Amino acid sequence: MSSDEPRRTRLREVLVAEAVAALENEAAPLPDAGELAAAHRAGASLDQRIAERAWRLARREGLLADLALLQRRLPLLLLAAAALVAASAYAILATVVGEGRSINVVMAFASLLGLHGAALLLWLVAVLQGGRTGRGAGLPGALLALAARRLSPARRRLLQAAESVSARAGLVPWAFGLASHAMWLLAFAAVGAGLWVAFAFHAFRLGWETTILGPDAFLGFVRITSWLPEKLGFPAAAAAWQSDVTPGERHRLLAWWLIGCTLAYGLLPRLLLALACALACRRRARQAGLDLAAPWVRRLASRFDRLDASTIVDADVHPAAPAAGGSTTPPPATGPLALVGFELPPEAPWPIEPFAAAAAWTRRLEGREDERHALAESVAAESPGRLLLAVDGAASPDRGTGHFLRSLGPQDRAIGLLLVEHPGRRGEAGRWRQWLRDEGLGTVTLLPDVEAARRWAGLDHDG
Repeated sequence: MSSDEPRRTRLREVLVAEAVAALENEAAPLPDAGELAAAHRAGASLDQRIAERAWRLARREGLLADLALLQRRLPLLLLAAAALVAASAYAILATVVGEGRSINVVMAFASLLGLHGAALLLWLVAVLQGGRTGRGAGLPGALLALAARRLSPARRRLLQAAESVSARAGLVPWAFGLASHAMWLLAFAAVGAGLWVAFAFHAFRLGWETTILGPDAFLGFVRITSWLPEKLGFPAAAAAWQSDVTPGERHRLLAWWLIGCTLAYGLLPRLLLALACALACRRRARQAGLDLAAPWVRRLASRFDRLDASTIVDADVHPAAPAAGGSTTPPPATGPLALVGFELPPEAPWPIEPFAAAAAWTRRLEGREDERHALAESVAAESPGRLLLAVDGAASPDRGTGHFLRSLGPQDRAIGLLLVEHPGRRGEAGRWRQWLRDEGLGTVTLLPDVEAARRWAGLDHDG
């Protein structure tokens, strides 16, 4: 995996598949003969094959690089959100302690927790609706909508795919909830610290004012709201109305009550909900999958089915079992050299040196049946003594590959199978060696790397 390519996860595979599908729906189907054949070999299930094809096409079209860039820009978006949260925390503090030294604690309570309660209610409604509220509301949704307007069409396509996958997996309310709760958590931590500093170093008079309500209404409100802060270790605010309490002690108890309510009803719920959202996001991300009823998925399934049918026909016509008494010893590597690249990924180097300079001719095949037949005819006509076949070492060999090797001519022709490695994918020589034995292709020499191929081709002393 290159530095410009994100780490491959199930959620990213589905996201990339959706983005490639959107790209093909907007324009035209991408040329994918090599990618389709490689995906057919690499995956056992339809999901795996579609994901492999999409990942290879996204690498070729630059979508993986765009996805990696978006991930690197995410911290900048979070910094912008943190700056807005800091500004909102300062505004809340200014509302509570910024207008003189007399504070109406009921209005301060409403200023500290009123907007938070309304936002929390909206999020709960979104969760109960199953995440059918689109991109999301609140500060995270507003920032994401602003960022989307500044993106290139390819990156907007990725963002739209992320929204589609998230909505289908039920991730939307939990993902935006996690971001929203984290921001509110930061805000309440800042507000709590600010209140403590203000009350610790300035003298405030805390009380309440009313024209039509009696003192019992306020006392009942304080007793109810101070229950949870008292459980967390804050002083009992109701003691402020005892007859032996001085005015200074009353202000102190109400100050602690206000700080306790901010932490108990603001910071603590946001902390617990942020943890719950993180767990829900992790669980739902693992369950993310393709919409198997989508038309583009059905089209790809049909194409993979045709490749399966072709492989089965090849296996029936050309059985894998070796003939009795057949040779299993590779012939000597002598005569003219031919170099063939068979179903190599687009990023694999071609032509491969120093073999291209030493070869009488070279070919590169994407894997189509007409290409295979044409190459077999060329090999039969030109009869090279040595045939170096370069394949994707990370791919899974199949019966079609075995049929192709058998079509390359008599057993006295030296055939070397070079496993080509490329960034992010390592070849598996053991798997290929076992497959050659199982297919009865003992006359084919497995070459796990370029150095082995140089020795096989007699180029190990070339400069």
